[in-house]
Amino acid sequence: MIKSLHLIKGAIMSTSTTERFTFNTTGKFFTDKVKQFALSGSWSDAIDFMEESFEGLPMDDILKIIKGDMHIIGDSKDDSLESVNLSEEEKDFNYKKELQEVYVDNYFYENSGFYKYIRTFEVKDWIDFSVKENVDLVMIDYLKHSLTPKEIIEKYTLNKKMGDVLFEIKKDVYLIARKANKNSLPFWLKKTDYSQSATSYFEKLYPSAKKQNNIVEENKIQKPKASTNSLYKTMKNSYIEEFAKNNGYTDVESYSDYLKNLVMQACVNQNVTWKNYSIIINGKSYERTVPVEIALAYTKNKNYKWLAVSPSGVKMENDSSIHTDLWLSMGFELSADAYLDDSLNYQIFYGILNLIEKEYNNDQDFVVLNAAGLQEFTGKIVFEYDKNITDKDILVLPNANMKYEKIARKAGLVIVENGSELSHLVIVGKGEMLPVLRMQNALNMFKNLSKIKVDMINKKINLL
Repeated sequence: MIKSLHLIKGAIMSTSTTERFTFNTTGKFFTDKVKQFALSGSWSDAIDFMEESFEGLPMDDILKIIKGDMHIIGDSKDDSLESVNLSEEEKDFNYKKELQEVYVDNYFYENSGFYKYIRTFEVKDWIDFSVKENVDLVMIDYLKHSLTPKEIIEKYTLNKKMGDVLFEIKKDVYLIARKANKNSLPFWLKKTDYSQSATSYFEKLYPSAKKQNNIVEENKIQKPKASTNSLYKTMKNSYIEEFAKNNGYTDVESYSDYLKNLVMQACVNQNVTWKNYSIIINGKSYERTVPVEIALAYTKNKNYKWLAVSPSGVKMENDSSIHTDLWLSMGFELSADAYLDDSLNYQIFYGILNLIEKEYNNDQDFVVLNAAGLQEFTGKIVFEYDKNITDKDILVLPNANMKYEKIARKAGLVIVENGSELSHLVIVGKGEMLPVLRMQNALNMFKNLSKIKVDMINKKINLL
């Protein structure tokens, strides 16, 4: 054991030869060794090494050496080794910075829990998802399976076995951290050395709100909203192509023809009634011949039954067989149009469907897509452009698609003009206990009303 801070000089002899090796040990050796221990996360080993190497060295000095505030100097036998406080200019800034990163920068407290930071995740970054091989899977899950951003992150990034936790910093911004043991960190560090919440930690990572806003603006320029719609359409069509190939067809067209023949033969076998319906969209009239029984079975009219012949999941996973039968029998081709609300075919399909519902369900004001256990609801009428929407309001929307999810979650009940039980908002509503209704011409009907009462049992609207 070293009795004093002096240069150590000695010799060793090989057991196999008579050759002697002379060595010098300087204070720099000990300092470097301590730093290696500390930066590897073995701060307790660093203390043990110093205590074993220097008898009588005060613990305060040992800690100063480990933290980089004190060095042992002397590089030759003529130097007197001494422990000295270094000036700010002489401190090893790189070492202290690395030490801060190892023991402080990557940790934070949240209530009584102590966590180690893993990564941040913003919804706008999906295209740049770090797990590159899962990019397509992530987007497909969001667009096709109606998973929320939080569910997407939990599915693809969290290692729950390791104690990973998801913190929502703000809308569509999340921080992922891992449960840590605060006792594994140096005892000289205080709780106040760490961020006191996940939010404050995030703000430390991104201290400039203005900078963040600029990043968002740049992102909007680089990735316009239209690109998401294009990606959605591409993925839908890719899914249909894959489904057709898995069923032995080289292209979607031939598979579509095959299913159409099945549906048309089933219409003969089940004696459906064909009727012509026309609808005007943007001043132009469109006409389709519709098998009434399939249409009414799809709208859940209990008086009509239809034995579907198309397989489930043709156009998307868990896709309704009746929807595919109806879509094909009305003359449409298998494509992403079936779920793109801005496509002409989508508007024709649901526009005619509304006409049929009105004709055959004239004793009801609306169709229940998701009741959420509700019997009646009274609330103020609001629209997508209204501010401060609450769970006491009835939100009226043109359709039940994904783009309205953010505002729909705020409302107490949602009425849409177009949509089905497999529409995005309906699926979200089932998980969030949000009632969703479909009602023809709802936007125009309610535009001058302030409050209504919804009778879910009798499917009636009472004007107040």
